[in-house]
Amino acid sequence: MKVIAVAFGVMAQTLLPDPQVEKNIETMIVAKRNIDEQEAEKNNKKGNTTE
Repeated sequence: MKVIAVAFGVMAQTLLPDPQVEKNIETMIVAKRNIDEQEAEKNNKKGNTTE
């Protein structure tokens, strides 16, 4: 009985979409934006304007 339950759980996880996927994508976009802004600030402090 446990084997059937585990198999069903594995199948459900692989076939159903992740409900947090949009939140995860948004988090990654915000993190990348913050990193890009920090790098731009460093370049401006050094006097490099290579944009």
